[in-house]
Amino acid sequence: MLARALLKTEKTAHSHQLARKPRLRPCELIIELALKYGSAISLCETTLELAGVYPERSRRQVNMRNGQKQRIREILLIALGIALLLFSLVVVDIFAMPYFQSLQTQTFVSLDWAGYAVSANNLSPQPTVDAVSGSWTVPKVAISDSDSFSAAWIGIGGALDTTLIQVGSEQDSLLGQAVYSIWYEALPGIAVTIQNITISPGDQLSASIILVNASTRSWQIGIADDTSGACFTQNCDEQNLTYNSSRLTADWIVERPTVNNKQAALADFGTVTFKSVSANRRQNRISKHILRRPYCHAKQPK
Repeated sequence: MLARALLKTEKTAHSHQLARKPRLRPCELIIELALKYGSAISLCETTLELAGVYPERSRRQVNMRNGQKQRIREILLIALGIALLLFSLVVVDIFAMPYFQSLQTQTFVSLDWAGYAVSANNLSPQPTVDAVSGSWTVPKVAISDSDSFSAAWIGIGGALDTTLIQVGSEQDSLLGQAVYSIWYEALPGIAVTIQNITISPGDQLSASIILVNASTRSWQIGIADDTSGACFTQNCDEQNLTYNSSRLTADWIVERPTVNNKQAALADFGTVTFKSVSANRRQNRISKHILRRPYCHAKQPK
């Protein structure tokens, strides 16, 4: 009895000791097996990482995932910025551009001028116009009971200031007859009629005004009757016109002239259309086809 009791006591104590031994968790068991048998179990790498055996690799993967998320956010932000930029450009094109264009293209009511004037910037004009050219057909004037006048010309200045250099044709009804002539003028000077060229209704005229030398304010004026072949330039007598122009605008105008310091009656000339019009800034120079005609004996500006 005593032996059995002792044995039972020992078995009970041993079972208690076994019960008190902690059980290994699956991860620890895997680690223990790996250490015991000296073999790496690749299947357990994920478990080992979770157990803290490979903490560096785990942090690296987390950092990589965070970096990928950050890049995705950056790409989305860039895409959103581009979309907003495109949207703003569309809004500006639809709403703002017509407003700014309306400021740059203005219509004025005039009692003596009809036509077109252009500047580098209507909001802030600058003295940049160096040349202007154009062509038109001499209109036929209707005879009126009283004297009436009309002029068609190209010029520089005058639309936004008081300086104006111009060259053109005049179509008048005087004393019951139609009178046609060509002329040039630099305000406040008077118009100079070009006597050696006779024009008729239907003749095609071409004209140009060019800044030859900005420092000396030297200009060259040319006008030709392409129908008859007659031509005039200031260089025929090797003298250039010196004039201090504002150079703010280039003009193509049909005018109701001022005669004897009064606004004259406008002649019935029908219509005038300017063609082959051009204007240049900063001495880029327009086509000088008039000045190249051999019978003008014109020298090219240097």
